Amino acid sequence: VRTEDFAYITTQEGAGCIDVPAYFKADKTIPLLDKESEALEKSIKEIRNKHKAAANNSEDLNKLTAELTKATDRLTAIAKEKNVLNAARVKWFTPRESLGPMVLAGKTLFAGGNGYVISLNSSDGKIAMDHAIEGHAVSLAVADDRLFVSGDNGFIHCLAAQPTQKKELSIREVSQP
Repeated sequence: VRTEDFAYITTQEGAGCIDVPAYFKADKTIPLLDKESEALEKSIKEIRNKHKAAANNSEDLNKLTAELTKATDRLTAIAKEKNVLNAARVKWFTPRESLGPMVLAGKTLFAGGNGYVISLNSSDGKIAMDHAIEGHAVSLAVADDRLFVSGDNGFIHCLAAQPTQKKELSIREVSQP
């Protein structure tokens, strides 16, 4: 499921939210940082060779030590920057085995699996509802404030929000085949 800023995915391990602008920023920036890292590694190797050759010249040795420190510090900063960029790609991930189809309704994601359908808050991935169904969910649709879940066994489940006394929402199955 894709919106302007986010891509929601399901895998065999769970559901996740990809921050699309952060993903593209990382995709653009990381190769540039990799090139800079390669150049720095080459430079560090050269500086180390010069450092060995200047063992008896303290003035050159101090200068080369400063260059080496500057280059290694930048290499460390690049590694940290790459980690930050890569971490920003994934907004959240919620573990749940064998998820399949997914649909977004407002700020709620619904995902189906083998014997269940769940709803997740699209902003943080927290599971709001976990409902047992018969069979494996193969398709989800939202219409008229209801979630329709078709299963691999031919069942179509229709789920609707129902207010409770606590003014929270619970899900109940309103019809069965």
